[in-house]
Amino acid sequence: MTVNFNKAFTDGAGNPLESSPNIGTAIATRLFNLDKMDGVCVSADEKYRAYSLSRRFSDSPDAVNLTTEEAAFIKKVCADTFTAGAYGQIVDLIEG
Repeated sequence: MTVNFNKAFTDGAGNPLESSPNIGTAIATRLFNLDKMDGVCVSADEKYRAYSLSRRFSDSPDAVNLTTEEAAFIKKVCADTFTAGAYGQIVDLIEG
């Protein structure tokens, strides 16, 4: 699946949050800095997967091609690091 993450986060009323990075940039940053999930250090393989995904987000945030497994990994990372509002918007993009 190809997903466009080059979108602004919105507030509860659906207004763009001008002061925050766009969704793709925020996810790329979280993936690039991934160290722990659920308080547990991630494996070397997971770190490399996160790094590789972060590069794809940075290179082309408007057309990120994801496998089902990669989408599940991103949702897991985002669930651990984003607020409910931001996480919901990310899931809506992935599942939309």
